[in-house]
Amino acid sequence: MRIAKRVAKNTSVLIIADLLKSMLYFILVIYIARYLGIAGFGKYSFAVNFTLLAGILPDMGLSYLYIRDVSRNRGKAKKYMSNFIAIKSVLSVITLSLIVTAINFMNYPADTTLAVYGMAVYMILMSFHELFRSSFHAFEKMEYDAVVKIVERVILFSAGMYALFAGFGLMTIVLVSVFAAIVGFGLSGFLMIWRFVRPTISLDWKFCKNSILKAFPFAMTVIFALIYFGIDSVMLSIMVGDAPVGIYNAAYNLILGVMIIPMAFSAAIYPIMSRYFETSKGSLKFLYEKSMKYLVLLAIPAGFVITLLASKIVDFLYGPEYNASVFALQLLVWGGVAWFVSMGISTTLRSVNRQKTMAWIATSAALLNIVLNIVLIPYMSFIGAGIATVITEFFVLFACLYKLSGTLPLPRMQKTIMTSLFSSILTVAFIYFFMDLHVLLLIMMALVYFPLLFVLRGFDKKDFDVLKEIF
Repeated sequence: MRIAKRVAKNTSVLIIADLLKSMLYFILVIYIARYLGIAGFGKYSFAVNFTLLAGILPDMGLSYLYIRDVSRNRGKAKKYMSNFIAIKSVLSVITLSLIVTAINFMNYPADTTLAVYGMAVYMILMSFHELFRSSFHAFEKMEYDAVVKIVERVILFSAGMYALFAGFGLMTIVLVSVFAAIVGFGLSGFLMIWRFVRPTISLDWKFCKNSILKAFPFAMTVIFALIYFGIDSVMLSIMVGDAPVGIYNAAYNLILGVMIIPMAFSAAIYPIMSRYFETSKGSLKFLYEKSMKYLVLLAIPAGFVITLLASKIVDFLYGPEYNASVFALQLLVWGGVAWFVSMGISTTLRSVNRQKTMAWIATSAALLNIVLNIVLIPYMSFIGAGIATVITEFFVLFACLYKLSGTLPLPRMQKTIMTSLFSSILTVAFIYFFMDLHVLLLIMMALVYFPLLFVLRGFDKKDFDVLKEIF
């Protein structure tokens, strides 16, 4: 059961860090939305998502490859990091050139164009930041990752809030983001060199070529995952303007806040699963089955509770100006439920060397999302984008399940799903009788789900054994 303690430690460290990081960014984004208004927030969201798409090239899946290979053989760390830094440097120059060319060709207003320039620099810095942090994951020292994340986000939050309250606008927020990225870049690089690996100025062309080929399936997964995460905002901006982008992203950012749990959990189990694929198939199967169960037990109630409280959540966080975001949130949360569960499955696929499979799934999902957006956005605006996202997320979930079944037997989830559904329905029925209370109290009342789950035997003896080992 040492695996349980290690996963629990790494997951809890990442969840705490990501909770704080996401909470700070979440609050900052709410104030950005309030101070810039729907149209201004739409411009900000467009700049973030446009550069997110363009920032795919510098990564090329190298961080995933580094974590997988170095977690199996830590002696490879120096060679991998040295050459990957060189690869990223070349790709970053190409990326910046492409971003500048593309945004000028699209004839956006000057403020939007300048915001894109700034966010492009931010994305490049964060790409290196992520590569440096991959050392912390490969060596399973997530506490270093937590420190870097928190410091970077505290700086972004503090400076960003000051800028907003001082009356500064969109461009100042962008510059604050760049400054925070510089700090994160420097700190992650320093900790990597101090504790884990000291890269040298090195470029092994043959190794770089082979690494890019090996990382390409990871890159395809990242590329098309980011496309269907960000393309809807870009397409909304192009097809229907800034305001729908602001409305849509107000809801979408709430879903991203919930997703820190499966993201942190998946990041913690990925290096362990990668190693157990070669050393202990039994431990791999155990970890996969328990991961799936716990993710399902958390995802389903989140969908029900957020759907019920969407109006109160949006009004409390954004104000009446964003009332149109309520239905978008009620829609997108179910895509979030599918995404929540698929995170564990996709992590398992990557850990068992099925990254090519993930690449094909991500490619198909991105193409599906683009087609659905083209068809739905002109007629349904941000609601059409939301429908496209939900359909895409469920496609990814079922495709991952189907493909993984060829490598690992699918766990029996019928009892888990039914127990979670019944407990979730009882939870929202309980909350409904107290809907006049403040939304924060209602969210706290949702914790009644867990004793209900216990009473309905949603946990078995093995689950309690795991919890004993963890705590």
